[in-house]
Amino acid sequence: MTKPLIKLGILQTGPHVTNKKGTDEVLRLLTNAAKSETDIICLPEQWQKENTFDFDAWFASIKKLSKEYV
Repeated sequence: MTKPLIKLGILQTGPHVTNKKGTDEVLRLLTNAAKSETDIICLPEQWQKENTFDFDAWFASIKKLSKEYV
């Protein structure tokens, strides 16, 4: 019996002018990874221009994306 493989995605982003542009880019990359049936996706620890943004809205976007590709 073979073990199922886990597909791991590691995302790296470049610098962005605004948090909005950074968030849009990460959501685009997450969507592409999800379409490729990636099981676990890792983000860099600091990918926003400023380390302050609307976490509730961000996680709502992530939850919506994950429901779409589960």
